[in-house]
Amino acid sequence: MGSLRRKMLDIMNLCGLSDSTQAMYLRSVEKLARHYNWRPDELGRAEVQRYLLHLIEDRAVAHSTSNCAVAGLRLFYQKVLGRTDVHLWIPCRRAPQKLPDVLNNEELARLFGAAAMPKHRALLMTAYSGGLRVSEVVHLQLSDIDSERMLIHVRQGKGKKDRYTVLSQRLLKELREYWRLERPPVWLFPGVSRARPMVTPAQMTGATRPAAASSSPMTMPVMTKIHAPLGTNAKTLSASARNWPVTVRRTGTAGHSRMGTSATALSSATPGPCLSSAWWTRRRW
Repeated sequence: MGSLRRKMLDIMNLCGLSDSTQAMYLRSVEKLARHYNWRPDELGRAEVQRYLLHLIEDRAVAHSTSNCAVAGLRLFYQKVLGRTDVHLWIPCRRAPQKLPDVLNNEELARLFGAAAMPKHRALLMTAYSGGLRVSEVVHLQLSDIDSERMLIHVRQGKGKKDRYTVLSQRLLKELREYWRLERPPVWLFPGVSRARPMVTPAQMTGATRPAAASSSPMTMPVMTKIHAPLGTNAKTLSASARNWPVTVRRTGTAGHSRMGTSATALSSATPGPCLSSAWWTRRRW
């Protein structure tokens, strides 16, 4: 698969896919080849469909895992091999739409209070209050904290997009206390080397997991994929309705390409018709 792998890498680079996405797509094709112990370019439609059924029925993989495999196989067969009917015989699975769990004030207090170090507590509060993904919070720099406009500048987040999110007074106070103790030079939450950020999001997960485990079992998902912080943004939206267009652009989408995706998290914290998915979809700012 050497030449095919090289061609697939070239195409993914031309498409502007991130390194993590490229690695994921390559793994999906490699797993297909290992499953049949055969070259993937010599496999037909029936073999690919049986493999996808094997993932769904036998291995019972999550919807996201299945769709990642589908995306990688589609790219390989459609763009690398030039098969034009791929989208008809490699369909995506529809994931169930579920509202995320949102922590109440007592659970948040236990979570933040269980952090063993000021750095871990500030890191948790920044991720939750700002509605940041793990990969976004570990790459924050000191210059990204705008205390004059009370904003956090997120650089190259989801979809390689810059955006702003809200900086609360409580978080600003915590960050200032953390800075007085740690004095990070450039990166807000540096890794082992203070001149570099945390190498991988796994370092954040490992640092904050003990606090999550000791506070409440419900807080464990926060460490891997943070949805609940959008509830903070929802409260911000509700508190100042006249500033909605500006605030939504800065915080509401959280880097999502569709408003409906953000609306799922927002509606879990502030229920009401104005925050329904249909309402967000109809709005054209």
